[in-house]
Amino acid sequence: MSTNKYTIYFSGKGPEPAPKPYIKIRATGSPNWNDFLFNFQALIEIAPADERDPFLASAYVMPTSTEKSAQRLNTWIASSQCPDPQTLSFRSSPALDENGNPIFLTLFDDYGKYQQLTSWSRSQEERYAILTALNDIVFLRNFGYQKQKLFDILARPSFRLGVLRSATAYRALRRGWRSVQAEAVDSLSDARSEFHLTSQLHGYDEGIHDLKVQFTESGLFEDRIHSLIGVNGSGKTRLLRELILTQGRHFEELEGTRVFTEDDATEAISTNAYSGPIFNRIIVFSSDSEMRFPPATRNDTSFEYQHFNLTNTNGIEMGDRWVSGTDVRNQVSFLGSVVVDLLRDKENFTKTKDGVTRNRFELLREVMRNHVDMDALYLPLQASQDQSTYGVVKDESGNKWVRALDFLKMNEQRLLELSALVDEEAEIAFFTENANGSAIRQIYLSSGQKMFFRFALRLISSIDQGTLVVVDEPETHLHPNLICDVASLLYNVLTQMKSIAIIATHSAYVVREMPTHCVHVFNVSKNSKQVEIGRVRLKTLGASIDSISQAVFGDATVEKYHEQIAREIGESEYSPDEILEKYEPILSPELLIEIRAAMEKEDDLDKD
Repeated sequence: MSTNKYTIYFSGKGPEPAPKPYIKIRATGSPNWNDFLFNFQALIEIAPADERDPFLASAYVMPTSTEKSAQRLNTWIASSQCPDPQTLSFRSSPALDENGNPIFLTLFDDYGKYQQLTSWSRSQEERYAILTALNDIVFLRNFGYQKQKLFDILARPSFRLGVLRSATAYRALRRGWRSVQAEAVDSLSDARSEFHLTSQLHGYDEGIHDLKVQFTESGLFEDRIHSLIGVNGSGKTRLLRELILTQGRHFEELEGTRVFTEDDATEAISTNAYSGPIFNRIIVFSSDSEMRFPPATRNDTSFEYQHFNLTNTNGIEMGDRWVSGTDVRNQVSFLGSVVVDLLRDKENFTKTKDGVTRNRFELLREVMRNHVDMDALYLPLQASQDQSTYGVVKDESGNKWVRALDFLKMNEQRLLELSALVDEEAEIAFFTENANGSAIRQIYLSSGQKMFFRFALRLISSIDQGTLVVVDEPETHLHPNLICDVASLLYNVLTQMKSIAIIATHSAYVVREMPTHCVHVFNVSKNSKQVEIGRVRLKTLGASIDSISQAVFGDATVEKYHEQIAREIGESEYSPDEILEKYEPILSPELLIEIRAAMEKEDDLDKD
């Protein structure tokens, strides 16, 4: 389409009826209503030159002038500050004043409006041109407009109170970019569907990794988690990587361009074979610093892929934010902004069998109850923030913080003001008050606590309907009890979001939380050239850890160290009584019994 023919104008400032194509903005806010003195409610009408019906969307349109008349959109439109139509004819840069500042900013009042615009528009070019002409905030903050200048405007009370008072507008600000950047693709209504992947990986030249994921109806619970378990080097993580690449290749064929930004070379000898649903939403959690999975996707693909490295120690992880000046989606995301998102999101997320509902932050608190003191979670504030205001405290280095749970106690205006002042480029932390109450002192979580907190926070904040969740070795740094909590959290969230998870693991504790048909055992041949993916001969759900370990790993040909010790003691010249006297303080009763049985068997053989 030609993008230089649209004209944008404000109601009362142009011809009626206006010649197509045009974008018209009309103030709709009631004269008796205000959001802390501000009223920016508007209706945007986009009329194309073709046969399509106009696109209508409610939005917030905020003049950037500091004049009193700019506190309400209707009075600003009636003033001389409002531009004439000719000033804002379509062009390739935002509508700016003589000082280079946007004359006004717009934000659709709901995340779904961006989805609707994507479906309505004929091309990405048209969509981008419309959003450029509207000075759309979601578009500008993700497409290279001067970061500090835009930040200064968004930090004003007019934006914090007049726009972000609406929880749906806040969600649109945080999540609208997902819909803007790519053509609309229908997500799976339920990811719980069978699929089959075969891949011949390098190093396994004589065989094929053949993975069949199937589901059954039990009537008691939904089997939404499958595990891949086996010895090191059996190709579990590599096969999951191929599964992700296979999904990405589908979108490359659909869109005609590469979707991953880097590290997308296949490790398969020949083309993978896949049958099953196409997952357009995939979240990966890994604990490998070598980043075995693709780190990110391009900015303009409809393939929603996120990768979180849980061992990252600086609070910056792959996530849900696009960095200005690059062509990469999911480049950087800071945990502070994620926590604020959860605090602002009041929609019900989960529902128990008893009918109790929880939003996302309430679920996070519930999950962390026995592991991390959420009362001690603090969010960093920008250095310019005045400490004299309620809830702001300093640490021993003079940095300013606000306790996350204090947001739930603040009045609406204070919450809006402080949430906008959270420093999204600094780490969150856990603190306790000093004895004299003069400052707060940092608490350092264990590696397991940090990993579990990051996993829970990222999963709860990022998952949407029909998601495939890939978890690579969650047992790293985690106590067995935490592994069980990971499984419980997954079952809860996956059921609510109609999603599934595949876990690569070495842990029997993971396997114990799922039925046998969901456990895929990777058995390596003696020459290490072939892997057979089979079932374990054990009812795994709720089985003992020892039984699972024996069933999965018990046929290993390598002699275990305790077996070597038992053999050497049994072959020694000591009598059973001497062995008992000498080794009872250090050997388990089970091992002593094993040694005695072996000695008796040897005596029987000698007699024969």
